[in-house]
Amino acid sequence: MENEENIFDHVSIWLMIIAIGLVVFSFVTSISRNNGDLISPSIAFSSMIPIVLVFYRQLMANKSLKQQIKNQNNLFRKTQIENQFYEMLKLHKENLNDLFIVIEEVDNVLRITGRGTFQYFINELSILYQVKKQLYPNEIPDTWIKGAYNIFFYGISKFENEMSDSEKTILKEIQQKAFNEVECETYLKQKYIHGKGFHHEFFAGYADKLGHYYRHLYQTVKFIANQTELIYSEKRNLLNMLRAQLSNQEQIMLFYYWKSNLDTKWEDENNKFFTDYRMIHNVPNKHLDFEFIEIFKSQYYKKDKSQNEDVLFEFQHC
Repeated sequence: MENEENIFDHVSIWLMIIAIGLVVFSFVTSISRNNGDLISPSIAFSSMIPIVLVFYRQLMANKSLKQQIKNQNNLFRKTQIENQFYEMLKLHKENLNDLFIVIEEVDNVLRITGRGTFQYFINELSILYQVKKQLYPNEIPDTWIKGAYNIFFYGISKFENEMSDSEKTILKEIQQKAFNEVECETYLKQKYIHGKGFHHEFFAGYADKLGHYYRHLYQTVKFIANQTELIYSEKRNLLNMLRAQLSNQEQIMLFYYWKSNLDTKWEDENNKFFTDYRMIHNVPNKHLDFEFIEIFKSQYYKKDKSQNEDVLFEFQHC
């Protein structure tokens, strides 16, 4: 706006200089020819310049007004986007608080809710992953995590017919011993599995609890990422607020949700929610057999120029 006004002033000044110059030139020419009583065409032309100037100033004023209206509309639209985002953020918190697991102890039932559940989710998924790794050593980590996460998410009953007898036996044994913490952890050590037992039914599945949580989280990120009214830094600021609501354990489990191919749209050819928008920024350098730098090292990702060092993961600052 300020640049346009400067241009506007410069054009006005030059038009007036040209008009005055033409008038002076016309008088000088008329006197030199002894035709002082004649009106030179230059004078007639110069007299039109103020009229043109008036139209020009009106045109620029209209343009300025249109720009002001456009700016106001953009501001209104951004406010609408932010308000809708805050509503979606509120729903995310409600979805998180709806997550729970029940731990049944002697004469006591403990209900773990919200983000506290994710440490138990990681423990259970890790046990499943280690079983897959031990029983199918010729496979690769991507295959192990895919098989482990499917059992974690949908439950053992859905995949019993696809399991080998040895896998089925180990998982059933862990299930049966789960409610006796000491017995369960002793069995895990015997199988060289790192994990913790607690009084909870392992491998029953969490699709009914986590499905809605992940779907809404994805829609929230997608909503902001696709807003053409927002510049990249504005999108990052809003999504940083969302990520601040995710614990490190939630971000790790989000990575495995994607890595298991249950929802590849988080990071694919069209969406770069993990790289461009840093939605798993707070994961550790390595978890299980996955090194996050190695997985994402070859991918181009956007950076916020307002930040001095806009790295992909928090641990890169160390």
